[in-house]
Amino acid sequence: MVPRPGWDLTPSPTAGRWFYGLCVDRKRTKMYRYRALALAFLPNPEGLPEVNHIDGNPANDDIDNLEWSTRKDNQAHKTRLRLGVENLPRGEAHHRSKLTDATVLAMRRLAPTDRKAALRLGIDAGVTYSAATAALSGRTWTHLPLHP
Repeated sequence: MVPRPGWDLTPSPTAGRWFYGLCVDRKRTKMYRYRALALAFLPNPEGLPEVNHIDGNPANDDIDNLEWSTRKDNQAHKTRLRLGVENLPRGEAHHRSKLTDATVLAMRRLAPTDRKAALRLGIDAGVTYSAATAALSGRTWTHLPLHP
């Protein structure tokens, strides 16, 4: 990599991602490697503020995998690829959950024969009718099988 004139690049790893300690005009700053690569090698005629990893893998700093984007576009891309979703607490692991996995599974087993009783299980567990319906239909609690 050939840096811009006046840049003193010192690479360092952090949490599996590389960043550079930059010294520009006697001022030190830190920058992730993907951003340094984009600044050095990717044109940014629209002046977009963020660098997006096209494949969603932040460890892949290949120039062909980087593009300039807006914050909104970068977040939409992250949502489309479902990045970070696997780290979110699901079901009863969520701190505000009132239902348990066992209750939702019991509701779903009961629903084909007695929908009212299935909804009553959820309401008795302390959730609203709409929350019980959402859990029963699979709109929420998506990590559990819909037809156990």
